[in-house]
Amino acid sequence: MSLVSIIAGFDEEVRARFGLRPDLVGTRYLAEGLQALIPHIEKIGAPRFGSPLLERTQAWSNLARGGLPVQTGPIPGSNRLKGDWPVHALIVDLARSDGRGRKSLALAAQIVVASDLIQCKIDQGSVKNRSGFVSTRVLACRRHRQMTRRELDLFPDVPYCMMSLHRALEAILDNDLTQEHESTVGPMERMFAYALGLRDSPLRGPRQTRRPDSTFAAARVVRSQGSQDPDGEIHETEFALITECAIPHDELEDQRRLGLSGEESELGVTLLQPKRTLRPEKGEAPGLATLYSRSAIKHQQKATQRLPSRWDSLSSFEHTVLLRAILENREASPDAVALITLCLMTGQAATDAMSTRVCRDVVDLPKDPDAGVVYLVTANATWHRGVFRPAEAGSAPANAARVLAPVAPSVGFPIAKRFWQALELSLSRALGRSEQLESPLFDGDIASPIDQAKHLIAAINRRQNTRLTLLRIQHTLYQLLVEHEGDLAEACLVTGQLPPTGQSASIFYHHTTTSILIRRYIKAVESLPLEMEFFRHERLLGQGSEVGSELRLAIPALRRLVKDLMESVRLAQINWTTADAWIEFHNAYTSYTIMLMLFTTGYRAVQDPIATEADIDWDNRLVVINDKAGGREGHSRIVPLAQPCWQQLEHYQRHRRFVVETLSMIGRQAPASFFFFLTDSAQAEQVRPVTLARRLKYCFDLPLNLNRHLLRGYIREADVPGEAVDAFMGHWMDGQNPWGRYSSLDPLNYRAAIGRAVEQLSYVVQWRALEGLS
Repeated sequence: MSLVSIIAGFDEEVRARFGLRPDLVGTRYLAEGLQALIPHIEKIGAPRFGSPLLERTQAWSNLARGGLPVQTGPIPGSNRLKGDWPVHALIVDLARSDGRGRKSLALAAQIVVASDLIQCKIDQGSVKNRSGFVSTRVLACRRHRQMTRRELDLFPDVPYCMMSLHRALEAILDNDLTQEHESTVGPMERMFAYALGLRDSPLRGPRQTRRPDSTFAAARVVRSQGSQDPDGEIHETEFALITECAIPHDELEDQRRLGLSGEESELGVTLLQPKRTLRPEKGEAPGLATLYSRSAIKHQQKATQRLPSRWDSLSSFEHTVLLRAILENREASPDAVALITLCLMTGQAATDAMSTRVCRDVVDLPKDPDAGVVYLVTANATWHRGVFRPAEAGSAPANAARVLAPVAPSVGFPIAKRFWQALELSLSRALGRSEQLESPLFDGDIASPIDQAKHLIAAINRRQNTRLTLLRIQHTLYQLLVEHEGDLAEACLVTGQLPPTGQSASIFYHHTTTSILIRRYIKAVESLPLEMEFFRHERLLGQGSEVGSELRLAIPALRRLVKDLMESVRLAQINWTTADAWIEFHNAYTSYTIMLMLFTTGYRAVQDPIATEADIDWDNRLVVINDKAGGREGHSRIVPLAQPCWQQLEHYQRHRRFVVETLSMIGRQAPASFFFFLTDSAQAEQVRPVTLARRLKYCFDLPLNLNRHLLRGYIREADVPGEAVDAFMGHWMDGQNPWGRYSSLDPLNYRAAIGRAVEQLSYVVQWRALEGLS
């Protein structure tokens, strides 16, 4: 078959969607690139790239590959291709480049879909700066073509939800303000922001300037955002809240390897930087301008319902009105009803719910589904999603698979019968449109169902005098989970949404089972006013897979560690054959005591844990922990001591006094810290994470902060309220201090609940109090 006939047989709609030049220059490469992209575009589920269009593209690619020889050398007639037809050049480059993996192809597929959305806006004449959007698209495609493997590693595991990808790129730019990241990630972030309607112009907005690179990293920039539409996104910036992190990048990497979350690495000063020009003639000063800006963002956040203090949950009347409207309104659009139901049932944002996929059976689900996409399974009336993971979540070391609890990539929940009734018509339509094992629920313009849902909600508000919005509806499930279970981390795992106050470190550490999450979900949904019955879900509850942190130490492995530590103390005690044997015993005894203390108090692996003996309240069996330093010591906390830990610390207190007296007799000075090691020459050695890890290498070659990943989930499984677990772990943001003046945390109930759970864990893993030298 000739090249002319192959080009003549190309579909014009396909050419327009993929942004291809009419003469299809580099036809053989173009066919190979399209064939590699089609599976990833299909998973994105963009309405404008439906199954018929992709099937025609696949058929033409097979025809072109079979009828044309392999090309070598430069492509003739490709002048100005990269500037005038950037997506065409990108697809050709995918075929010409070797080693393009899943991440690169998924990112390219997202760029193709975003380019089509931008071109649609340009054709409709709804853009204010056409040349700016065109140049942004050209720059994003160029960055992808020129991207090295090292630069590709900057990107997370690229999700097939464009909104989730945009959030991930924003997180990269917020956490790593280097010129390298800006030039690589910035153009793609701007392109996706405009394609999603999150920005009016690609050349203006909060990211138009960057701070110069320096030794230190700016850990967080919180922007004020303002919009007249309560359901709309925000673009303009009033002021920036900048937290300077006084830790070099290499040390931050070390802390991540130790198992610490990104939030716990933040130290230093918080700065408020006004974005509006001061007016001295009206008496404005820098301090007053900052206060004005701070008040402005509070007001704007309340106006957009981003703070839980404004309409934080639907009332019983609003729940009843909403449920009856979506179940009994026969005239409403099925897509609008399905979209509202998904927001209420899954806690998804409306834009994310548009990516919902339909599967006929559980076996048709992807092996590693995206956390931002919901999959509806018709065979057993369940919905599934990938397990949400924070941007900086640690992954299991290669040598630790046998000692860490395995985690499932997804979690499924039963669908209530009333929700299934609301989704049934849309499900039947989706299954009728495609014979594939997995198909999109919505087919058509992405904005149409959202607009229809808003019109339906507006009609309900006029008729019933309510104040419903899509944003309030999508937050309903999250609020119900927090209200009934009191744990932000589990609400995040179910809904895939972060708390309104931002990412919490508890999400980084939490570990639980799917059966527990399903029970929490069922309890929350059953609290809705109308009777919410579920289909049979015993099979889901029986799976018992584990989800959450990948760094949760298995109980049998911890029991073996305890046994090894106790054995090292016993061997050091019986091998008393040399003059310095007491030094070896002291080091083994100190290592055992520190590890027991870490795994029963949740202490972070820091320099000089329990800095002084005065931190321990021997009478009340409490310890004051200050393992997250800051300007105001704002994360100091009180932790009850379990029986084995309290007894072991008493034994170590007597042992320490004996060692200090021995050192003074031989002319050595003992440190003021409670714990310390000794060198072979009886010199005191400070306890630091690196020294502790070196002395434990024979039995524990893992991140030291695994204790916190274990304790967070284990204590929560003992039905301790989430706010008590966060108080124990030291997980709170400013204004949420459980030991603050206005805290409502009951210290007696906290002490009893935490003490009971930790003591139970201590006996399960067989920690015992061992006597030292005295």
